[in-house]
Amino acid sequence: MGSNWSGQLGDGTRDFRAAPVRMPIPKSSGLKLGAGRNHSLIAVGTNLETKGPWLDSMPSNVSACAGVSATFQVLALSPRVLSYRWQVSEDGGATWRFVSDGSAYAGTATGTLTVRNPTREMGGNQYRCLVSDGVNGEISSAGASLTVGWSQFSALSARVPVGAGAQSLFMGFVYTGGGKPTIVRGVGPALVDGDASLAGQVLIDPQLTIHEYQTGGFAPIERNNDWGGTDTLRGTMKAVGMSTLAADSKDAALLIVPTRSIYTAQVSGVGDTTGLALAETYDADFADKAKRLTALSVRNHVGAGAAQLIVGFVIVGDAPRRVLLRGVGPSLLADSPELTGLVLENPTLQLNRYTPSQITKWTVVGANDDWGGATTLAETMHAVGMSALPAASKDAVLLVDLPPGIYTAQVTGVGDTTGIALVEIYEAP
Repeated sequence: MGSNWSGQLGDGTRDFRAAPVRMPIPKSSGLKLGAGRNHSLIAVGTNLETKGPWLDSMPSNVSACAGVSATFQVLALSPRVLSYRWQVSEDGGATWRFVSDGSAYAGTATGTLTVRNPTREMGGNQYRCLVSDGVNGEISSAGASLTVGWSQFSALSARVPVGAGAQSLFMGFVYTGGGKPTIVRGVGPALVDGDASLAGQVLIDPQLTIHEYQTGGFAPIERNNDWGGTDTLRGTMKAVGMSTLAADSKDAALLIVPTRSIYTAQVSGVGDTTGLALAETYDADFADKAKRLTALSVRNHVGAGAAQLIVGFVIVGDAPRRVLLRGVGPSLLADSPELTGLVLENPTLQLNRYTPSQITKWTVVGANDDWGGATTLAETMHAVGMSALPAASKDAVLLVDLPPGIYTAQVTGVGDTTGIALVEIYEAP
């Protein structure tokens, strides 16, 4: 059989575009096939020991979501130890440069290249791998393209009964890439404007406190009681799609520009008053996609029936987003033993998507009761920085790929039990 190389590349490497001929390999050959498919070898000559490495599979084109790692892989076969070098082209294959391990890439000297944190600007990049056995010349794989879509959290909200002390409403939010302008509200009186049946049930004078995670723990950095009707706040609310507030309302609102990554917003009643309130956190600078909300959480008392905990969140963009959700009750005691006797002992978690074209408007897209200790879930929790859960705990967990849209995560207690629970919503790799 004659060789089947397509020729020399301009940089001296060989570009392999073989139409392979497959031959079964006898055990006596001594060849190490690794993960070769069907235990076969691509052969173009009668003396395998004198030939260079062969590419059994080329890297495939990859579509990834911005911020979620992407991988390219080649499979090379040879009786010798192989070395790998990956290259990137940012001009459609006209020129190539080598990449190295670091913040952008991993596995650059292996058969699998990982693009750690794809950005929109990396869309259209091509990647190829040069393989050598140290004896023959390098061979080059075909180039494979990276397509980068984007999607991210744009808003989080929770409407729940607000109690006093430990039963006030806590909403957490986390940034990747640095903080960015964010509008946070604690709404009570204005809820009646949208639903007159809530009169007498709402928190009549909510106050809002923003806590920042600093060395040693959380510290309060900003407070508001009565938003005041300022033009800046009013304009920002309109720009992000929030409902309007009366200028003289007792609702609370803050426009913050965080400098760190982890924050909580606490909604409580002036004078320890209680009642129904809505907490909202919105990305106020959506044009800046290098910085984004990557984790959202709400901790509150879960009641029965209409008093269950329902957290809303919005995903925007043009690509699906993998999301990890948890409804945590019993495991709160690991970090907060003072909640003994107060937590929701057996939470269930239901995920709903808003579907305006359907009669019911909301469609259930996932549900869980008792997460079961699944390895994939445990590994994903660790990867995103969530606290570990005991495998036998009664906490609830979901891992789902979600298209852009409006969602609610609903936590209830088995058998209409009540108590404090935490809802967490994280970007997942």
